[in-house]
Amino acid sequence: MENWTSAKKWGRLPRLAVLLGVGGLLSTWASSVDFASPPALVVREREDARAVQILQRALIGSEHNFFSGEQTILNFDTGDGSACVTQETHLGPNRFRIVYQNPPDARGRLQIADGTWFQHYLPQTNTLIQRRITPLSVAETNTPARLQHIRQNYRLNLAAQTDNLAGRAAYVLDIMPRIPDRPHQKLWIDTETGLVLRRETYNPAGIQTSVTSWRDLHFYTAPPEAALSWSPPEGTRTLKEEGEAILPLAEARANADPWAVVPEKLGGSFYFESAYLANTRGGRCLHCTYSDGICTLSLMQLAGTQSFQTTSGTIDPMPIASYNAESAQITTRGSVNILSWSNPHRGATLSLLGELTDDALITMAQSLP
Repeated sequence: MENWTSAKKWGRLPRLAVLLGVGGLLSTWASSVDFASPPALVVREREDARAVQILQRALIGSEHNFFSGEQTILNFDTGDGSACVTQETHLGPNRFRIVYQNPPDARGRLQIADGTWFQHYLPQTNTLIQRRITPLSVAETNTPARLQHIRQNYRLNLAAQTDNLAGRAAYVLDIMPRIPDRPHQKLWIDTETGLVLRRETYNPAGIQTSVTSWRDLHFYTAPPEAALSWSPPEGTRTLKEEGEAILPLAEARANADPWAVVPEKLGGSFYFESAYLANTRGGRCLHCTYSDGICTLSLMQLAGTQSFQTTSGTIDPMPIASYNAESAQITTRGSVNILSWSNPHRGATLSLLGELTDDALITMAQSLP
């Protein structure tokens, strides 16, 4: 669910992960139940614990199952929309094959990760982009903390009855934000494997922004290793991306250039997860990812400053004057809002990207050092 991540598939990141220590977490909750409490309260606590167990399985569903199928992602833009259709095979963490069928300009694009290398083939230019994989720091021991983070920021509502999707029974779980500045999600979770069969996202105004679903699923008892074997066509131009995945916060700060900042958290609920430092066409770039447990927020910083053309999305930089913004603008791409600004004092251009309201992004920008 990349991602629980952005539903965008460009430069796809490995899917989110894993769990351990469930018994200890749930036993702690169980021991806190006052058996003299009203029956309705006890039932509610049991329902909450059940919802957490099911969400736990969903977090590891795509990492601990060997499966293939067709995934469709529908993004609903204002007055328009787009569909991304891919044939996918997943064989565990950082091991997958993704072939694009739609949109037309991406047809034939291929992504393969074999645990060591990530390869992205672009048939339109006969170009292969390669980068070495550095596993994300999502260890099994982190899962109880992640679940706690989710419960601090969201309410979990498990439907009383399971649903049926293409012949597979599924739990239906609503994940409602406690802070109304971010989207809420509705998940259909396979009762047998924990895989998220369908995901619906709604923006803070309650308008549906995306639907992700699987069809023609096939689960394997042993990974079909041949799925990760591939040779580029003759004449393919190979480009190796320079950059280093920086996982721990301290290491990200140590490797960041002087013009970049790497806060531990943004706002009151988005905590640092990972960072990537790279050389891009525009220059040196630091990309930091933050999460509230469900929703992902990106802070991108690029060496040098730039001016923004006046558009309907351009905003007065005064609301963000506290961090020395020379120019700023807010734009929208699908369900993602992007706040960008130049900071001449640090010699950098910054952007915050996420499915949050404009006001929430501006408040987070104001909190940056």
